[in-house]
Amino acid sequence: MNDLPYQYFKVTDAGAALYPSLDAAVANQPTKILFKSNDLYVSYQGSAVLDGNESYYQLLSDYWIPAEGGRLGKFDPPFQGLLFSSQPRNSFGWVLGTVKSYTTPA
Repeated sequence: MNDLPYQYFKVTDAGAALYPSLDAAVANQPTKILFKSNDLYVSYQGSAVLDGNESYYQLLSDYWIPAEGGRLGKFDPPFQGLLFSSQPRNSFGWVLGTVKSYTTPA
C-alpha cells in the first residue's frame, strides 16, 4: 500500500468543464475544457459540497471540476501511481485498460 499525498478522480465525461473558482462553477462559467477523453484520471487536493448538493473537486492546478461526470474510489483496474525521487531517464505513460502488447513493431 502506498501513502502518496494524492487522491485520484476519474473523469468519465468527455470534455469536462474546469472552473477557476467555486463562484464560477455556481455561475456555470468554465474557462477551460479537459481533454476530450472518456478515460482521464486527475489528482485533486480538496472538495466542496454546495447548497444544492452539488459536489466539486479542486485539482492540483487550483481549477475546480464537477463531481458529476466522474467518480472516486476503486478503479478497474486499480490505479495508485508511483512516487519518484528523481526524474525518470525515459518517458513513459500509464496504460489503464486492457491492451494487447507486442515485442516488435507492427
